[in-house]
Formats: sequence, structure tokens, C-alpha cells
Amino acid sequence: MKAIQVLIIEDEIPTQRMMIDMITKVRPDWEIIQVCCSVSDSIEYLSEPDHPVPDILFADIQLSDGISFDIFTQVKVECPVIFTTAYDEYAIQAFKVNSIDYLLKPIMQEQLEKSISKFERRYPIDRPTAETFLFETIKEAIQTGQKKYRSRFLIQHGEDFFKLETGQIALIYSVNKITFAKTFDGREHVLDFTLEKLERQLDPEVFFRINRQAIVHAKAIKKIRTYFNGRLKLITNPLFPEDLIVSRDKARILKDWLDR
Repeated sequence: MKAIQVLIIEDEIPTQRMMIDMITKVRPDWEIIQVCCSVSDSIEYLSEPDHPVPDILFADIQLSDGISFDIFTQVKVECPVIFTTAYDEYAIQAFKVNSIDYLLKPIMQEQLEKSISKFERRYPIDRPTAETFLFETIKEAIQTGQKKYRSRFLIQHGEDFFKLETGQIALIYSVNKITFAKTFDGREHVLDFTLEKLERQLDPEVFFRINRQAIVHAKAIKKIRTYFNGRLKLITNPLFPEDLIVSRDKARILKDWLDR
């Protein structure tokens, strides 16, 4: 199944978690690409051309710094939207945007399932699979000649700078829009790049992006375990405190990538 990319706009942490859990439960193949907490965060994310483009957007109407309708007046949003709110006074305004449904809080799983089914009927999306994307990447490399990939980073600590070789990096991950590189000796450094940009700059023979939050070095992967719904869980050295989960779409590609 082709992964649908989901953007959630919600400023309440418990509701964020509930939405993620419910969407993952009813559509385990879908990928939550980002959760934004405000109008400004949403505009910033949707305005960045390097960010993944959502196929569907779940948006709370009343946010901490305004109402989500302000987002659509400042940035072009082409994907359909399912609005969520504790009030029904915005229903008419919601359907003036790309809205396909309007869910009143507290949201029930049955309601969410119906809204998602409505989206799937109205917007059948033919997205390239991860395998197709990998093939196109290889094809482009062959056609354009051998690409030179990044070999090092210049890292600043206070007033000093030092060189960090890519071969020293075991894992690259993103937390709260900050990108970190964890080296094989366990040290962590901040990189001034998004994962999207790094994915294009790093050698795909050595680095693999397992999900929207992490890129791993092949030598850092020590063990692979089966996980729920066809996904994989990576055990790395150095150990990473959070679960490193590979989506079902990328699971077989990761195995093929390692089995070379």
C-alpha cells in the first residue's frame, strides 16, 4: 500500500497524541510527517519547499496564536483538510477551504474512520512507492554521472570550529526542528541542516533514512527486530534511547540495502 503523508495541526499535547494514535490505528500504513502547534509553525512548515508535502491535513481551528483559517490565507495548501474543533460555529467557513469534513471534539474513532473513508473516496492518490522513488534516484544518478556526496561538516563549539567526517557519524536525528549527529563514540553535535537536505547530501550507499526523524549509518545497525504491522525496529551501536522504527514501506528496502 502506498503511504499517505499526514500533517497534524493541533496545539493541545493530549489531543496530538490521541490523533496520532487513532490515525495510526485505523490507517497503519499512513505516515505522520509533522505535528505543528500553532498558526506560525504551520505556515513555516508549509512554506519550506524542502519539507514533505502532505496528502491530507488534520487541523484544529482554534490555536494558541489564532485560528487555522489564517494559515490558508498566507500559504497555498492544495491538499484536503479535515478540521477538528470543540465548537461548531466555524462549519460554514471551514467548507470554504479544502475541507472534506468537520469533526467536533471529543473525536471518536468511528467518526475519524468515516472522515478518512470520505477522503479516500474523493481523493484517490497515486503516489510513487518507496521502491519507485529508489529506482528513480538510481536512474537519475546514472544519467547525470557519479554524484559527489558530502564527506564532512564544519562544527562550531563556542568560538572554535572543528571538522566532523561523515564516516564518524552513526546516526542523524531531528528533535523539535533541531538536527543532531550522534557519532560512533557517543558524542552529539548540532547540524544546521534539515533531514531532507541531508538525505540528498549523504551517500545512499552508507546512510539510510529510516523514517521522518532519523538517518542511520549502515555500520551503526547491529540488529533488526520485527515490529508491529510489518515495521522493523533497529538496535544500534551506539544505543539510541528512543525506538528507531522503520515504516512498512521501507522495511524490505532496508533489508535489500543491507544485503549487498
